[in-house]
Amino acid sequence: MLAKIQNPKILMPTILMLLLIGISIGFIFGLISSDSTPERYIALDSGGAIIAGDQGNVWGQAGTGKQTLETLLPTTLLEAKNSGWIERSSCIANKGKYLTQKDSQYLLIFNIQDELIGIYLISQSEKQSPWIKSESLSVGSQNILDYPHWNLVINLKNPSNACDPV
Repeated sequence: MLAKIQNPKILMPTILMLLLIGISIGFIFGLISSDSTPERYIALDSGGAIIAGDQGNVWGQAGTGKQTLETLLPTTLLEAKNSGWIERSSCIANKGKYLTQKDSQYLLIFNIQDELIGIYLISQSEKQSPWIKSESLSVGSQNILDYPHWNLVINLKNPSNACDPV
């Protein structure tokens, strides 16, 4: 049997056939699999290069010994409310609805389908452009932030239809 396998007249066609079968399986799998990568999570990082760390939740900055933390953000309104976020506005056209959490350096922005669409970063110290200085953040007569601050809005999804029903 070993002699038959080592015979080049049998070995070459067998290798070629296995190669073609492997390519065919890969091609078929590529056609039936989804083109998009599923969204795993959205997180804010405290800065620096990220490398895997202890227990999957602490991250280190390579070569500095500094610790950075990654904060997972809720991606649905229900997750946000269950995590202590408070809805501070109804849906605002071209913006979304704002949620706050005590002592947070950012607000979460959701659309009418209750999906996280943006993050409103807050700083009380002066920042360079593209940060914008604001005296407050108000919706109608309701103050969401009633103090001067610098802000940067990061849109994860287009806010132009944030309040439009599907």
